[in-house]
Amino acid sequence: MSKRKISGIIAVVLAAVGLGLATTPARAASPTLSATVDDGVIGTGNNQFQYTGTWVNCGCNGGSFRYAYTTGDKATFRFTGSQVKLFGYKELVGGIASISIDGGAPVDADTYSITKGFALIYTSPVLTDTAHTLTVTVTGRKNSAATGTTISIDKAEVYTGGTTTNPPAGGLLGSVGARSGLAWNSCMFPLNRTGSASSYASALSTVESGRGRFCDIEQAAQWHTNWNDVKDLYVLSFMNPNLTSVVDAPPFPGGSGASVQGSWAEAASGAYDAYYRAMGTNAANYANRAGQEVILRFAWEFNGCWYHWTAGKDCNGTWKANNTQFKTAWQRAYNNIKAGAGSAANRVLISWSLSGTDTSAGYNFQDLYPGDAYVDIVGVDVYDSPGSTTLASFNSQYHVGYILNQTFAFADTHNKPFAIEEWGGHHALTGSQASVNGDDNAAFINFMFDWIRAHKNDIVYEQYFQDDADGNVNNSLFSPLENSNPKMRAAYLSQMQNAANLP
Repeated sequence: MSKRKISGIIAVVLAAVGLGLATTPARAASPTLSATVDDGVIGTGNNQFQYTGTWVNCGCNGGSFRYAYTTGDKATFRFTGSQVKLFGYKELVGGIASISIDGGAPVDADTYSITKGFALIYTSPVLTDTAHTLTVTVTGRKNSAATGTTISIDKAEVYTGGTTTNPPAGGLLGSVGARSGLAWNSCMFPLNRTGSASSYASALSTVESGRGRFCDIEQAAQWHTNWNDVKDLYVLSFMNPNLTSVVDAPPFPGGSGASVQGSWAEAASGAYDAYYRAMGTNAANYANRAGQEVILRFAWEFNGCWYHWTAGKDCNGTWKANNTQFKTAWQRAYNNIKAGAGSAANRVLISWSLSGTDTSAGYNFQDLYPGDAYVDIVGVDVYDSPGSTTLASFNSQYHVGYILNQTFAFADTHNKPFAIEEWGGHHALTGSQASVNGDDNAAFINFMFDWIRAHKNDIVYEQYFQDDADGNVNNSLFSPLENSNPKMRAAYLSQMQNAANLP
């Protein structure tokens, strides 16, 4: 499958709403470093820090910085340029700072880290090349793992030139990699989000600052304790409207302590048609407001046994459905979601999202395909389990390269766009997951980027999925626990700067 084929498919999908798809990647020029300003340059003028409250000068830990921990204390930095980067000191007592540009909407910057050290804590968007004011406020808040609320400032870097507007709209409606500057659409799953737009914005900013590139898509999971959760898709209200929104959409309520309120048999009978129409309407309303598309990962990872919407048997061996019920239910859901979306149906895309080539639900993934008329995107989730330390093992049976090749070939055969919707390392420390670890495996990161680079014209998007739980994949790279995977983090950052990834 070529990028031209993907562009053609999506362009046809979008034609009804009068939107085109640019097929030539666009990459913005990068701003140039013009000044580095130490925390000790104090005043109210340009390239000077102004401190309000009780800030302490600490000439320690191999350098100097200023810190404060009283809620409401502020540091103001005035500069002329198109971008600013703020550096501080991350440590166990590091708290959460609120940072804003020119009085705009603030974002949170978490300065907690297991390992102490000087680090970048904030990168602004690319701005108009003129006078600006950066404001840092001590919030008194902290990460649950932190032991204090201290905010530290070391220096600021001022940049000039480059793009003089905010990043363009990303995702499928913009140029490929328009925000990230990569040759494909890309992001990393943000962590530590709560139910608010500011929390989601802060988490996305942490990811973008950490990896040094903006995102083209944003993914989030919809809660599913009741039918209102399922149909309303209210997680969309927290997401960035400049990005394509990818939503994990459950087919019926249950799980996470809530009782299961549905089955594939009932869905196949038409019992949930009205709910699915409402889901389509709500997705379309958001897509119209944002001017972007919404991708629904409907019943994601259905070929695994762990979710209550398994397409076959659960992990205890109890059959919850069969493949005929699943496929019939999927077809009804697809048709009703599109019907609910109405004239905006072409903005609401539905992904048939696999968990690798898992057969724990009792079926090969091919036996669960509902038909070309009921799938917009073929997606797959892959993790470094069992671990791949050589290219030969990466491509061997049941390893990630093997899975990618199988599922990509399936998408190509069915003329469907292909997405790597979740991928990541696998570094579980406890529980059953620990027996199939890839550990802190930099080789896996590099093998993945080699595969992505080789197929950059053929994938709709990819996203590294982070998780902090010791008993799960424990693979986070840019979060308060990032230091648990220093090798993978270094490899990922190196790949983000690899010129071969650029258009």
